[in-house]
Amino acid sequence: MRIVVYDNDKKVVDIIEDINHPKVSGNIVDWEGGSVENNLPFLLLEDSVEVSEVVTDDIIALDKKSQFVKVDELAQLKIENADLKLRLEMAEMAIVSLMDFI
Repeated sequence: MRIVVYDNDKKVVDIIEDINHPKVSGNIVDWEGGSVENNLPFLLLEDSVEVSEVVTDDIIALDKKSQFVKVDELAQLKIENADLKLRLEMAEMAIVSLMDFI
C-alpha cells in the first residue's frame, strides 16, 4: 500500500511507498517500520492504483483509510468483558432455576 498526501488543490505533495499493516488514527498512520502525521489530506491506496500529479475524485473513492482504523484494544476488551460477565450471570441464574426443580 501507499500513502498519498495532497494539498487543498488536490495536487500530490508526497507519496510514501511500502506501507505494510497500516493503522490509521485521525491524521496519524502507523505501519511496520514507520509512522507519519499528516497536516494535509491523505489517502491510503493499494499499490495498483495509478496516481499522477493530481488526485481525482475517482482516486479519492478508492481510499482505504476506513478499513484500517486503529482500534482501542483496551476499550474493546472492556466491552467484551462486560458482555461475558452478563452471559455468566444469566447462565448462573438458569442453573439456580434448574436446581430449584430438583
